[in-house]
Amino acid sequence: MSRSRLALICGIVLVAAAFVIPCRLFGDYAGASMPYQDPTSEMLRKQAAEVAALRHELVTRLEISALVGVVGMTALGWGLWTRRQERRNPRPEVGR
Repeated sequence: MSRSRLALICGIVLVAAAFVIPCRLFGDYAGASMPYQDPTSEMLRKQAAEVAALRHELVTRLEISALVGVVGMTALGWGLWTRRQERRNPRPEVGR
């Protein structure tokens, strides 16, 4: 397997992972931010603390996801560029 093909595969996997990383937390955040029907002040304080913690975790996961996405796009771009260069200027096979 050539380096360009490996870079393409890794790039695609990393970009896909970047989309998946924060997915589960969106549902938790949406469920926690739903208002209670008849809330007490204690319930509201607990809900506010839970929403703040989930928001912090969501932002952290989105930052990680962005970093993974950038690395994946870089690998994908490098793989496509290298593959294009290999097709334009093929190397002679040595030792076969």
